[in-house]
Amino acid sequence: MRTVRVAILGQGAVGTRIAHLLLERKDTYHKLYATDIRLVAIFTSSKGLHRAHGISQDEIETPHILQDRPPGANWLENEVGTPDVLFDCGPSDFDRVPEPGSLPYYRLMLAAGKTIIAVSKSALASHGPELATLCKTNDGWIGMSGAAGAALPALDLLRGSVLGCTINKIEGCLNATTNYVLDALMQGSAGAEAGAIQTLADAVKVAQSQGFAERDASRDIEGMDSMAKLVLLANFGVLRILDSAGNQEGLRLDDVHRNGLSNNSVTSEAIAAWNEASMTPRLVSTLEQSRDGNTASGSSGKWTASVSLQTYPSSHPFSSLRGTMKGVLIHTEEMGEIFASACGPEPEATAASALKDFQAWLRDRSRLNNAKRS
Repeated sequence: MRTVRVAILGQGAVGTRIAHLLLERKDTYHKLYATDIRLVAIFTSSKGLHRAHGISQDEIETPHILQDRPPGANWLENEVGTPDVLFDCGPSDFDRVPEPGSLPYYRLMLAAGKTIIAVSKSALASHGPELATLCKTNDGWIGMSGAAGAALPALDLLRGSVLGCTINKIEGCLNATTNYVLDALMQGSAGAEAGAIQTLADAVKVAQSQGFAERDASRDIEGMDSMAKLVLLANFGVLRILDSAGNQEGLRLDDVHRNGLSNNSVTSEAIAAWNEASMTPRLVSTLEQSRDGNTASGSSGKWTASVSLQTYPSSHPFSSLRGTMKGVLIHTEEMGEIFASACGPEPEATAASALKDFQAWLRDRSRLNNAKRS
């Protein structure tokens, strides 16, 4: 029987749901992989809870159970002891700080050949190539389904289903909030209690009241969330910097030309024109092979990356995305166009995608151990 020691960075809705599901599925992991899952730490930037023999279900929900702790990764390394797996459910603050607060934990874990499962986009979007090199050098493992798309399996498609294809272009409606907001604007109302929606700010307020937008929705509306997800899909799905023998520079956040939603782009005149022409507006992340514009080196040719407002006829797959649905369209030479869409309740969808990575790691680890024994 092997013991896997798990820690969770972040005590928000997703981190809490992951903690509960980990403990609820302990018997399943034991039966499938002969592994004892032990949740040994839950912590934030300034507080933490450590139980060497494992945190219980009741403790997860106990108010104020996290206690003050010394700042930095030394607490995790020295007091808790570097865990086998770290779930990063911290804030996606890459646009507001010089260096993500989670970065020292990634460096600690990957230098020790451990496993990171990312829900936050910050560290991998801003320091992806560095962390990929650290991971490969030390035989670490990184999963990021929760960060790259949650319920939308865009990364799975790129790393699996189209692995034998030449990819020419990726288009994605990667942010649920902007889809909801644009639909609300086009419909002019969102429920009898909301009344008429005339402006972008009106639509954002409705999305917030329905729980589909953060209190500060600027990262979604301005396209920063979509930009970070595009960087993850580009680097880890298309350029495959985790798999390459050498060290690739990859796509940087600064390489992405970003134009989010604004009062200048989403006007009453534009909405009226889109409705009259039966066009659907979407905030779309695009990665395309090109020799011009902002580029990042790939295994073949160059890539341009952008986040921008686009419109589509009713026959286009993106027009079928309603409410908080997300979608991705992958253009390949050999298989043509591949479209996927998804929408799941939160925080369950993101937690489930993170645990998909965790179970994939358990499976790979079990196979490797079996091969060594044989």
